[in-house]
Amino acid sequence: MKPLLAVLAGALAVTCAPAVIHGPSAAASADAPWVTDLVARARHVTPAPAYARWWQELVVACDCTPVVSFEAVVWYVMPGGPFPCGAGPTCDGLTTPKAQIVLASSERDRERVVKHEMVHAVLGGDGEHRHPLWRSLCVPGTC
Repeated sequence: MKPLLAVLAGALAVTCAPAVIHGPSAAASADAPWVTDLVARARHVTPAPAYARWWQELVVACDCTPVVSFEAVVWYVMPGGPFPCGAGPTCDGLTTPKAQIVLASSERDRERVVKHEMVHAVLGGDGEHRHPLWRSLCVPGTC
């Protein structure tokens, strides 16, 4: 398995910054009030058994070492459907630089949504979806 930096070094004009939050307010910091409030309102959950399998599929497809391990990710569910993300539109999911994944409860079993957020955690950010992994995986809704 290649280290993530080796994968990134081979990609042109790719930025993988851990200080990036996925979502409409991608430039916000992990300590932005709306992020702190969102995580505080969400319910901490144990990841579904399928999540570990999906994570492994992404790591194999990436052929890289994830920035964080699956075990290090802290999972949350926000009651209801899509939730507000900062000053922008709503989100089905959000990944913070602190390895926290928040999913709308209506989306927590949708492989596409969960894998989308997992890719952000594996890469350590990439809110702009520039890493070649997005194209090579072609996760529906992200290509």
